[in-house]
Amino acid sequence: MEVIKMKKRIISLVLALVLTLVFVPNAFAAAYIMVIQPTYEDADYFSEGLAAVKLNGKWGYIDTTGKVIIPFQYDWALGFEDGEALVVIGEDDAAKYYIIDRAGKVIEELTNDDYDGPYDEEEYYFSEGLCATQDGDWDYNSKFGFVDENWKTVIAPKYDDAYNFFNGLAHVKIGDKWGCIDKTGKEIVPIKYDWLYDFSEGLAIVENDDKYGFVDRTGNLVIPIEYSFALFFSEGLAGVIFSDEPTGKWGFINKTGNVIVPPSFDDVGYYGFREGLVAVRVGDYDTGKWGFAALTLAGAADWAMPELGYALDSGIILNDMIGKWSQPTNRLLAAEAIVKLIEFIKGEDIYAIAEEYGFDMSNTFTDTKNESVTFLKASGISTGVDGVKYDPNGIFTRAQMVTMLGRMANILLDVDTASFPKGSAKFTDVPSWADEFVGWAVSAEITNGVSATLFDSNGVLTNQHTGVFAFRALSYFSVG
Repeated sequence: MEVIKMKKRIISLVLALVLTLVFVPNAFAAAYIMVIQPTYEDADYFSEGLAAVKLNGKWGYIDTTGKVIIPFQYDWALGFEDGEALVVIGEDDAAKYYIIDRAGKVIEELTNDDYDGPYDEEEYYFSEGLCATQDGDWDYNSKFGFVDENWKTVIAPKYDDAYNFFNGLAHVKIGDKWGCIDKTGKEIVPIKYDWLYDFSEGLAIVENDDKYGFVDRTGNLVIPIEYSFALFFSEGLAGVIFSDEPTGKWGFINKTGNVIVPPSFDDVGYYGFREGLVAVRVGDYDTGKWGFAALTLAGAADWAMPELGYALDSGIILNDMIGKWSQPTNRLLAAEAIVKLIEFIKGEDIYAIAEEYGFDMSNTFTDTKNESVTFLKASGISTGVDGVKYDPNGIFTRAQMVTMLGRMANILLDVDTASFPKGSAKFTDVPSWADEFVGWAVSAEITNGVSATLFDSNGVLTNQHTGVFAFRALSYFSVG
């Protein structure tokens, strides 16, 4: 018995060290994967399944697997839109501009006049019915205001600079500070920033004293001004350089400011994530190479991403869950996830654990011989749906998950779950068979209710819920 206790203490110390390493700012490198390895001298963004990339001084196009679709033959190339892309052959006065299709076939050759693009002056200056101008009936007082299409003053001239309206807001400047106004002239984003960028996905970059943060369209500063540089949001993520990161590496945050990809890249594509991929550079400006990365956390909810990232790095997430975060966790997958957690915590496989505790691994359910399910039955962690069948394809609920985790704590980790307040002391929807374990799980901060009085016991568990539960349990058992 003393040997077993000593072994448990050693495992606990080792796991605590692992979790300490996992929790550092450079953690969860598993939050991304390199889909297309750094190979190219430059890279644009994916559009309509193709991306322009540069190799040996020429641009061509690849697909999302890295296969070359249009050969490297251009001196410049832009992304596809509606099946067409602009490419250039030659430089300076000798440059020729072409529109190509997705097969690389030339659709049209453009003249310089075509490329420069004649524009309608009235359309160019007016946006959303208003025009930012110094040319109203204001005696050229060098201040900007806004007029309507009848040249009638709508917003009086008092700004030192101004841009036209876009989606109901206009950037304006007073002194050396920028903000936003609406069409009545009301100040929406306070005029207090050194610079204000365009809104993207509801947020805009703001800059003060060479640091960057984000405001929303009501003017609230939702992500603090603390980054050394930032790019606009695309597909829910923004590239940032962390001010406390001495290497100046780029990573990604979500709209709540949570770190989704830690400082990992030497540069990232200006347009960020497009079609699930982002151009990234590894290495310095002169010799580094560009490739494309994807999130292993793509599709996960904002609230789940940080802990799922840590869970991925700790190695407790099943491969079958990655990229399927919003899908329900069936009972078989739940069993495998719990067993993976058990093996990680105990530091040995289930057969060694079964031998140590005297569990009979020959006693299986009638509808599955899966080894993870068998271990849970042999250990008493699961009784299946009726003691005979497990129902591997059935749904798995929140109450069932915390019950299995609680029984695991009781049987394998010497936790007295009965000593904690019952779940029914707080929630009105906890069944009697889960009462003890819901109470323990809430006290252990492994989970919580969906409101002050409801636990949502019958709520269907998704893969992201399962991953977060597993990580919180791992944290509790290692440092709790």
